[in-house]
Amino acid sequence: MGTLTNNSLFSDTYLEQLQNDSIQDGALSEVTQALRDWIGFRDLSSVESMVTSWIEPLLNALELKPVPDADDGHTYPLSPLWGDEQAVGLCYVVPAGQDLNDTTKGRHPMARAVLALRARDLRWGVLTNGTNWRLVHAQSLRRYDHYIEFNLDELAPSSDLASMRVFYACFHRRAFGADGKEQASLERLFQASEEATRAAEQHLKARISHNVGIMARLCQGFASTQRKSQYTEEDRDTIYRDATYLLYRLLFVLYAEARGLLPMEDPAYRKASLAELIETAYRYRTSGTPNPRATTLWDGLRQLCAAIYESEASLGIPAYNGGLFDDADKPTLRDGYIADAYLMDALFDLAYQPDPHAEGGYRPIDYRDLSVRHLGSIYEAMIEYKLFVAEKNRCWRARTTRGTFVTSH
Repeated sequence: MGTLTNNSLFSDTYLEQLQNDSIQDGALSEVTQALRDWIGFRDLSSVESMVTSWIEPLLNALELKPVPDADDGHTYPLSPLWGDEQAVGLCYVVPAGQDLNDTTKGRHPMARAVLALRARDLRWGVLTNGTNWRLVHAQSLRRYDHYIEFNLDELAPSSDLASMRVFYACFHRRAFGADGKEQASLERLFQASEEATRAAEQHLKARISHNVGIMARLCQGFASTQRKSQYTEEDRDTIYRDATYLLYRLLFVLYAEARGLLPMEDPAYRKASLAELIETAYRYRTSGTPNPRATTLWDGLRQLCAAIYESEASLGIPAYNGGLFDDADKPTLRDGYIADAYLMDALFDLAYQPDPHAEGGYRPIDYRDLSVRHLGSIYEAMIEYKLFVAEKNRCWRARTTRGTFVTSH
């Protein structure tokens, strides 16, 4: 584990903004020095000695005061160092060396910390074993799984300013709310993080259902290479169905690569990955496609999907035992193809969203930020399409509940 681990508590997109925010750097230097000064005096022999020699001095530097709970030697409600004594958060301390991910019945630090917070009607807390400081949110949908954690043994001697900025933003008094009179900055961080994720979700939903969006380009790509004089209802349904399966595959792989479920750290896989194909699509989109009729992107995508379905030891991919990547009953995917001119647009829209502050006006979508719930919402946008062909004018069309797209053949 590195200095900072974000386990889905905040969106990685928003976390990057925090890492680059220098507005508190003046106050940050004092906390950084306190961290380095006090870590050498830690007494980890017991929870009480750990709090007295290390946790309390560091929390004081962060303008928080831990107050021992008379009934629970692990629980320390947190109040501002000065002024109001009302608890604004909680610090739950376990013995040094205890695994914070331990789910053994009767131990489970995350569950105990969350229960202590909820018993006191508090939302945010610190869970620590002295080395690892974990911010937990008692109201999160996955409260036992979502957190952001810092390894202070690594952070203290480092010059990792980006991680220190996030540490300060997460654990300073203002993070929990000052004297109960202002909204806790953690709540603002959480809301801003959620908004960043929703923006990515809304972008994908809009681009999937847009008249010249992702589903449109996939359907057009397949249809344009078949060049039939007439299309039956069955033909249209087959193209639409297989384009939908292709989009499912793309979302699956984007999510799996972002979450480390596919071996992106393996150079061989990285070279064959969807991320690499997306980089090619980005170059085509921004610098021009060498040959719009070529199938460079399609060929790479076909090989990747086959490797995932059948397994490929040289790429470090185990077999995926599911029907999503099986082409046997998907004739358009099995026998057809999509030219670069169409697939380039679909991949670009899946991977980038507009951002006036980013280089080139677009920034990558981080699929680590999207949960299964977000993907489910995106899937809903995919089921509204029905492909049809205007034979008279030789136009390919796909109809949604919101309108129709038309592209000349």
